[in-house]
Amino acid sequence: MVKIVVPRINNVSVVGRLVDDAGLHGDTLVTFRIAIPNRYRDREGNWKDDPTFINVQTGFVKLMDRLKKGAAVYVEGSLRQSEWTDKEGNRRASYYIRADKIQVLTRETEDVEIVGDE
Repeated sequence: MVKIVVPRINNVSVVGRLVDDAGLHGDTLVTFRIAIPNRYRDREGNWKDDPTFINVQTGFVKLMDRLKKGAAVYVEGSLRQSEWTDKEGNRRASYYIRADKIQVLTRETEDVEIVGDE
């Protein structure tokens, strides 16, 4: 039997807009939710929007003042899963991106700030 080695790759890169202002949990955990646009044509040829919403977690506290509702961001990181049991005893899971790099694309000034490994 041939042994197949599967590479361990978990990279996610998305561009979206914040649906709410970012929140700070503790001193170092920043969380926010983004809408990732998905456009397609229906059978009649009309454009339809079907955004994907996903939560993002990061430690880049210095970006808090720029992570506001409506801001466009580029997010790069890994896909993570959070599991819990609800009040009825059902197992639940949600997915989020643990961001290693964030670029705020909405400019307040001419400066563009890239945070992460470079």
